Amino acid sequence: MPAGATTGPGAAGSTGTAGAAGTSIYGRTIDPYRMKAREKAAEAPPACRLIPVPRAGESIGGEKRVGEKVDSDEMADGNETGLSFTYQQQPIELNRDNLEPDNNSITGKVQAELSYENETWLLKDRSDLQTTFLAVAENTPLKDGDIILFGDRKFIFRLSANEPGSGSGSG
Repeated sequence: MPAGATTGPGAAGSTGTAGAAGTSIYGRTIDPYRMKAREKAAEAPPACRLIPVPRAGESIGGEKRVGEKVDSDEMADGNETGLSFTYQQQPIELNRDNLEPDNNSITGKVQAELSYENETWLLKDRSDLQTTFLAVAENTPLKDGDIILFGDRKFIFRLSANEPGSGSGSG
């Protein structure tokens, strides 16, 4: 028998042969339905959801919350529907109309822009008053000029004069 030859699937010393897409034809079943589902998922454009966090007294899933702080983990565990957005090779403009029509604190023009690059969702503030903020739960890179909201007070992040890329400034 030639080297690498086998007497059947799973034979002792069998190395198998490479099948389509690098899968072994021995010892593994290829499910064409699962393969088709994977291919379809890979072809689908990226999508995301924005889920409104309820304020005190607002209802979530029919349950009224009165003066209760809602944890982000609790929101992630629920069956909330939220707003769905699918990236179609152009930034998605977010405004009052497609976020929350009755909320006058969201601009009717363009509040922010969602985009998708290098398998990462990006958010950019586009509001005239720069009122788009992001709550961070992990280390997040800061750039000179970034605005940080602590409570209801905004702070501008500036690099010290001795930091690279800081330009001039008082230390």
